[in-house]
Amino acid sequence: MSSLKLDRLDRESQDLVSETMTILDGWWDEQVGLIRQAPDDAPVPGPDAPHMVRESALYAIGLLMRNQPGDKARANRVINLVLDHQFDEPGQYYHGTFYRYPEEPHPPVRSLIWRDYDPNWREFIGNSLSIILSRFSDDLEPGLETRLDNALKLIIAGNLTRPLPANYTNIALMKAFMLVFAGDRFNNPEWIALGEALAEEIYALFDETGCFEEYNSPTYYGVDLKALGMWVTFSSSPRLRELGARMESLLWQDIARFYHAGMKNMSGPYDRSYGMDMRKYVTSVGISMRIGLGKELAALPDTNVAPENFQATHKNDLVSSMWAAAVGVRIPEEARAVFTSFSGERSVERLIQKSPQRIATAWLTEDLMLGAEDASASKPVWNQYHLATMHWRSTNNDVAWLKLMNFLPADARVEKNNLKIKSFVWHGLGGEERVFVFRAYTPDAPAGVTISPEQWQFPGLKVRVETNIEGPFVSRNGPFTEIRYEANHKDGGFHIFFNLTVEALPLS
Repeated sequence: MSSLKLDRLDRESQDLVSETMTILDGWWDEQVGLIRQAPDDAPVPGPDAPHMVRESALYAIGLLMRNQPGDKARANRVINLVLDHQFDEPGQYYHGTFYRYPEEPHPPVRSLIWRDYDPNWREFIGNSLSIILSRFSDDLEPGLETRLDNALKLIIAGNLTRPLPANYTNIALMKAFMLVFAGDRFNNPEWIALGEALAEEIYALFDETGCFEEYNSPTYYGVDLKALGMWVTFSSSPRLRELGARMESLLWQDIARFYHAGMKNMSGPYDRSYGMDMRKYVTSVGISMRIGLGKELAALPDTNVAPENFQATHKNDLVSSMWAAAVGVRIPEEARAVFTSFSGERSVERLIQKSPQRIATAWLTEDLMLGAEDASASKPVWNQYHLATMHWRSTNNDVAWLKLMNFLPADARVEKNNLKIKSFVWHGLGGEERVFVFRAYTPDAPAGVTISPEQWQFPGLKVRVETNIEGPFVSRNGPFTEIRYEANHKDGGFHIFFNLTVEALPLS
């Protein structure tokens, strides 16, 4: 059993785990015995913030890694409380998963997935429990290892009843690991076979295009990396270790294709994203970069601060620092070079999926990058899907950005200096809003921002605009400018287009 104690980790992992734990200690609620959820608009949770079950399991791993006076006792307390919040109700869809928050109500008789419970907590928490059992069993109080084993059996019982497609990548990766891990631990060859079969199915899909379908997500690519790290580091299956290492290497290379080392950001498009600037919101990819590349190169908010000074959005994902440290980071050399310094102007085109065809395109220069996805009208509107994006250097060498927020399905493609967007008003659409909003962030608030029908001008960027719908209607809020276009008066059968030609501008 190799140790994951802090003094046995590499220097970057030691620093990140220590800094993360300092911040999370500020979220700890001694009375309840779990950490609270931190908001985006304040550095630390308020007294009414809900407590987090999944994230507390990772906090327990951090406590066991740090191993300072009182940490082991607190970790055992947290683990017991996490297990207290598991559902043991055979025949229910939520059997084996966990409460998301202790404060939420028990799922009703006619429970609805995502609204009343989250089945993915089985895999997320199950992976954390596997790390604890594999590396920290000697630190568990009497009887707790048996409780953990029982929890794993409930997790497997629950996830075996859930039809999970292999293209739901981050969860499928974790499920494959869990089946093999539990099968090996409880001497169940059938579970091992199921896990390896799911792994083969995941790999077959990946091998078609070299891509995961949940594409270019700064958050979920990071979860994929950590789940693959579980295959490579913790799995007893030679096949999982082999396939995991292969996909892990290729995934890092794909991240590098869209990465701009100078601006410390992945270019869009993003199939799922919670922000637009990886230097200012916490991403799971950024956490792995911190360990693999070091603090100076990583796209991650500064974590070497007191809890009350931690300025970032989506900050609860910081708990995955412990997961990243546990599985390690293995970046291939050809990708490492791209992450180290900007490698020059380039265009990127990636076939994500063959049917329906989905293609991601991007164009990166020293001072500007564009990203787009053409999904053949197959992708529904969703606030985490950003199909058309821009990033550019703005005042004080800061990063400005723009994203499309569309109310109708749309597709886009990028070429040099150009972003083309298309959409369609279909017959029978009814009274749904037919609106397109371009939301821009400029670090110096609206200073230097001028919007006209033919041209948008920002500090560092000029955009020439052609479209066939009404607008622009402009609103401003601090550093954000929203440029709104409407097709509400267009009848079914109308094709919408935007043709945006961009030019980076010198900054005084």
